[in-house]
Amino acid sequence: MISPAVIVLAAFAGSPDDSGGSPAIPPEFKPGDDRQGFPLRHGFRWTYRITGGVSGREAEWFYLETHPGPEIDGERTTRLAVKEMEISRWGDMSDLYLTKRGAALFQHAKGNDFPREVFPKRRQRLPDAFVQGDRLPFAATALDQEDVRVPAGDFTGWKIKYGHDWLFGTEHDLCVYYTPGIGLVKLDAWREPTGRENTPLPRPITAELVRIEPLSTAHRVDFPSAPEPVARLPGSAVAPDGQLTLFADYEDVWEDQVVVYAINKTSEAVDLPAEEGKIYLKLEAWSSDGRWERAQKHSYSFCGNASDIPLTIEPGHFMAFLGYRPEKGETREVRYRLYDSLGLASNAGRGPVDPVDILRARYDDMGIPQACLRYVEDVLFGEVELPADELVDARRNAVERLAYLPSVQSRPVVERLLSMPELSGIEYEDVLEVVERWPELHEAHVLEVLRGFKNPRRTVLLAPPWFQHLPEQSPRVTKLLLSQARSPETPHLQEILDYAASGQEPAVWALLKSIQGDPRYPQQVRVHAEYQVAARFSQRIVEIRIQRADAGALSEAALHDAFDITLENLSARTLRFSYEEPAQILALYARLGGQYLVPRSGVTWFGPPAGKTPATKVVLEPLERHTLRVRLMDYFDIPAGPYGEDAALWIAAACQIPNGHASPQGGEWVKIK
Repeated sequence: MISPAVIVLAAFAGSPDDSGGSPAIPPEFKPGDDRQGFPLRHGFRWTYRITGGVSGREAEWFYLETHPGPEIDGERTTRLAVKEMEISRWGDMSDLYLTKRGAALFQHAKGNDFPREVFPKRRQRLPDAFVQGDRLPFAATALDQEDVRVPAGDFTGWKIKYGHDWLFGTEHDLCVYYTPGIGLVKLDAWREPTGRENTPLPRPITAELVRIEPLSTAHRVDFPSAPEPVARLPGSAVAPDGQLTLFADYEDVWEDQVVVYAINKTSEAVDLPAEEGKIYLKLEAWSSDGRWERAQKHSYSFCGNASDIPLTIEPGHFMAFLGYRPEKGETREVRYRLYDSLGLASNAGRGPVDPVDILRARYDDMGIPQACLRYVEDVLFGEVELPADELVDARRNAVERLAYLPSVQSRPVVERLLSMPELSGIEYEDVLEVVERWPELHEAHVLEVLRGFKNPRRTVLLAPPWFQHLPEQSPRVTKLLLSQARSPETPHLQEILDYAASGQEPAVWALLKSIQGDPRYPQQVRVHAEYQVAARFSQRIVEIRIQRADAGALSEAALHDAFDITLENLSARTLRFSYEEPAQILALYARLGGQYLVPRSGVTWFGPPAGKTPATKVVLEPLERHTLRVRLMDYFDIPAGPYGEDAALWIAAACQIPNGHASPQGGEWVKIK
């Protein structure tokens, strides 16, 4: 028995129900024979059928196999291998070593020393809790014996309930049914983790024993397989010497899929491109117009961290894969092909082809990026019948395809899309990326949108970061935005000032300075204008660094902590200045939750000496440093919390000394405690 955290994380594979006419349980296995505990006979496979769960999964499978194991604590063990199942992200536990002590059975996880009792000794009373894990804590309770009917037959099994004491977020709680002499005959994953507690599943995930069979005659279940010598190829596989061959065995249908072999009989190793361990093997069908067309949909991983490590086949070796075979469809000539840099195609055969699969392949992640204008227009303006999520992806891929089609074809389509008010926000952003192919069209569209304050697309154009959808340094766009910024009622004023200030034009500087002191503008806009003046219209004569005064991590600072601001002379000349308090040569800018903190009344940045305290005189030679200590609470009224778990404070500092003004630097995020 394996622990519940180990057994139920699965992405299960499939297997046919047909056992080839053999009995489901070999004669070596006798129900009720508890001399061995879990049957420790080596060289057998237990096959389980998975149903249930939210998706109502059908015909999915996993397998347990027994092999001779190493000696542990002086006892021989059985290695219990779990096939076609994601075991655990908490260490390598794909193999479990089982050893019997008295009438109980203990589990040893690979690479760990701790044993766990996983099946009970004979009990005098029920219910009785009998196991407590340590690394993945769980408790199990033997409830009673119950009659169980599964595809392999009728059995009487101990019902054992496994529950977790605390959660990693990947575990299910289980009820298992264990028949001495047979093993696990049924497993019910009935409760799943949701946050910090477990919640009952709407429909339990159930695994039922289908058969037990000797490994010597069992069909392989490891797909893709590890590389094996070509001497182990089945006799049906044809592969000429000196070639890399893709052979499809259309007579060998396993898990409702065709077994396909990649056979390397060349003198060099071959890398098969893959994503997350899956090669780009796709079904093709011979069409009525005399060409091969893909008849299997493909979706690339949406995860930016998806692994693209290829699968390597050394010379004289092969690997086995499963090729897609639809459940229904018309019988046609088919083959399999690697949709990668190799482009290798298999031998042809006869098999089912679903016309819906051909349609979905035409508009999927592989099809649309290579599509002609006709298919692009079909998905953008036609009535293509695809599932909603696939249609969204197809439309986005179609817009991206417009960036690569000839301009004479794609520009009219882009202009039509821009004229469609019903275009969704994310599709509109995709179109904006394509319209940059034509700078004059791009600029004209942007000007039209920006003139309409109530146009929802205006928000998209002015959205950070970096105004990626606006023309870079367009004089016409800048002129329009500056004219709009002269009115305090203009929406998106901070965004407008960001874009306009990036050009560092004198007219922009004058506007920013006027906004700073104009009470008609919202306070946040006035502070932002002040920041832009400091940030865009300054020299970098000193390097400014911010750190905690106690040398702790700035990312873990508290609002009341003291901060050290260090000035380093980057110029080639000696800098001389003096100050009575830091605000005479520093300006602090801080944002909390996207809002600037406003200096409290009486605080003035770069103010004149007051003559109330002795001045600190500083002489900085090139590359020398001077440090000032400040507290935010000395200059700002900090809003009362709570701020939320993810709230953070952004802080930057500017410095003004004789003959120069250093722009704000040292922008850092400070975690709020």
